[in-house]
Amino acid sequence: MLTRRLTGLNGLRELREPWLSLHDGADLYARYEWHLACGMHLLDDVSLAYVQVLDGDRTVAIVPAIASRERFRPFGQLRVLSLGLHPHLALADFPLAADVRVEDVAAALRAALAAWPEHWDALRWPRVLASSHAMRLAHAFDASAAHISPASPCNTLDTRRPFVSLSKNLRATLRKSQKRLEESGGAHITCNDVPAEAASGSRPAALHIGADGIDAAYDAFLAIEASGWKGEAGAGSAIRLNPATRGFYAELLALRGADFVPEVTLLVRGTTPIAAQFSVRVNRCKHVLKIGYDEAESRFSPGQVLVARVLEAASGGMIERINLVTDMPWHRAWRPVPEPTFHVAVFRRRWRAALYRGYSWALRSARMALLAFRGLRARPGDLH
Repeated sequence: MLTRRLTGLNGLRELREPWLSLHDGADLYARYEWHLACGMHLLDDVSLAYVQVLDGDRTVAIVPAIASRERFRPFGQLRVLSLGLHPHLALADFPLAADVRVEDVAAALRAALAAWPEHWDALRWPRVLASSHAMRLAHAFDASAAHISPASPCNTLDTRRPFVSLSKNLRATLRKSQKRLEESGGAHITCNDVPAEAASGSRPAALHIGADGIDAAYDAFLAIEASGWKGEAGAGSAIRLNPATRGFYAELLALRGADFVPEVTLLVRGTTPIAAQFSVRVNRCKHVLKIGYDEAESRFSPGQVLVARVLEAASGGMIERINLVTDMPWHRAWRPVPEPTFHVAVFRRRWRAALYRGYSWALRSARMALLAFRGLRARPGDLH
């Protein structure tokens, strides 16, 4: 197999057609639209590089190698190549042909990285799904150079059985919130500014993408997401306060198509949106990238109600799973199915890999000993 190195946004755009040829069955994080939006808004153009792996004339993989300097314990700062590192990129992957021999792709990538013109110390792929192409390739690397460790899970909801396992507390909360909403005049949901249910208490229509009003829906989402602690009066981390993140989500909306469906879903009380969700639907899975609610409307539990309405709207339709992307405390009330994710580190020098492996083992042992010690202190009677 041969490889080509392409750099910058121009290189990424040159890869569009071969990348699209690998889209069959590709998850969101392996899609061209996702990587284009990342490269345009969240990553520096000078850091962008991509390894195109070819078997003859056929592209069988495209692996991003985005350069940055990152803190990497216990080494301090290292020069790493990643799939794209940014706080708004919680999962990562790349396209890989389903019928290719992954060991051959790994060998081609190793050869390309051995001849890499800039110095690098490690590949760093944080939080890749166990089912991802990245994990397939990680297992094909030399075990003495690679280190794979568990990361926080990726929670998912099964829309085919949406309310089977909900806790009694959550059911009670949803009933009370629904009653309060009805007493206040009712609420409905919209998707990309298209009504998705006729009135409060009725069964929502199937969510679908609307041609008009998407900008208005996005503006409403930005306002809600910035209305609480993330806004100017709080942490200042709201999407609309940062041109890069605001542009990233707007770019995803602009790249929508038949099999790449970004959706801004709003819970509207009267005429006022009180909760919002930004998601992208790919391959019968809805990936929820952001969710927020107006804290002034918290008596209605708007965030929880919105999740329930979206689940109800998706059940029996073309969406089989809702991917919550992260593992947040509020997810637990919904009893999601956790999907394993892993951190992958592949070091250029084997001595560094050995040191990192020893450091990780020592750190894990120390944490387990501390937990055990705390458990003993919490139960002094167990010592007698």
